[in-house]
Amino acid sequence: NWTAPAGVDNVNVNVIGGGGGGGGGVRNDNVADSYGGHGGYGGFYTANVSVSGGSTYAVNVGGGGSQGGNGYPGGASPGVNGGGSRFGNNTQANGGAGGGAGDGGQQHGSPGNNGTPDAPDGTGSYGGGGTRGFSHNPYGGTSATAGQAGRVIVKWYGNH
Repeated sequence: NWTAPAGVDNVNVNVIGGGGGGGGGVRNDNVADSYGGHGGYGGFYTANVSVSGGSTYAVNVGGGGSQGGNGYPGGASPGVNGGGSRFGNNTQANGGAGGGAGDGGQQHGSPGNNGTPDAPDGTGSYGGGGTRGFSHNPYGGTSATAGQAGRVIVKWYGNH
């Protein structure tokens, strides 16, 4: 929760949803390898919001989605969706979708959709989607990564 300081009646709020986790990839000795999909970026929303000094407002920060697991020779899992972030009752940004899992054939996992409202390019270090996985098991590989947590940023200037 966030409590508005005395005398503050308007704030600027930036709300960023959590990024989706990257999908796991698959190594299959008999067929081509397939990558997982990247997780989607968390949504981004900014607004000027009227508040009352001394009043408390609910704040929810969306977590980043967990990454999917790689598979050999199959069984990869998709990334998990990121959580939505919210300030008060009306200022919300949805989390990004988790990336799809590779199918063990020649199909790579589809990337997760960005959260809504759409994130502008270069939203900074919050709400980023996870990277895709690629399995080289039993020879190693690259694991998918989890999405980044969202953020709620409240700004005001002076006591007016």
